[in-house]
Amino acid sequence: MLRLASLGLLVIVWYIGSFIAGEQMLPAPMTVLNAILTEARSGELFFQLGVTLVRVLVAFTLAMTIGSAIGLLMGRVALVNQLGDSWLVVLLNLPALVIIVLAYLWAD
Repeated sequence: MLRLASLGLLVIVWYIGSFIAGEQMLPAPMTVLNAILTEARSGELFFQLGVTLVRVLVAFTLAMTIGSAIGLLMGRVALVNQLGDSWLVVLLNLPALVIIVLAYLWAD
């Protein structure tokens, strides 16, 4: 029951946010639902969802393979560890920095 109330609160906050920000910035829930239903009826939604899932699978597989190879090299070869350590610290923090920039651009 509490979970359902939480979802209802989310929809209410979404409507309020849409009213404040405007339809261009944050479409209302019914606008989004209508777009989803239209795309589902045409079949385009499921095709695009499949394409996206394949891309995610390929990207995940590549990232895990390359990351594992680099990690093994850094663990086994001291020189590679010394050369890669600074890059590792930078790249570990990169997603947070990208999200901050994207949030700034989105809200601007």
